[in-house]
Amino acid sequence: MVLMAIGGALLGAVFGLRFKVLVLLPVIVVGVVGIAVASAISGTAISTIVINAMAWTVALQFGYLGGLFSRFVMVGARTRLMPHSTSLVRAPH
Repeated sequence: MVLMAIGGALLGAVFGLRFKVLVLLPVIVVGVVGIAVASAISGTAISTIVINAMAWTVALQFGYLGGLFSRFVMVGARTRLMPHSTSLVRAPH
């Protein structure tokens, strides 16, 4: 379960860097279905499947928030390095 949560957080961070929040819904659905199928094949109890699916979902969302924060910091650092003048045309003297 810990490895699955770490993987979900890392995947969420990648999606947070590149995509908008709506990408989380299909990723959560695919992940929960995959967890349910793999756990059902191995004969895991229903309560454990639900806990694993919840852990995956929460880890993915926290990872997404971490990715958003990283993107925010990178954009802030990039804008500080840019020159302050955004005008390409100089005003006449």
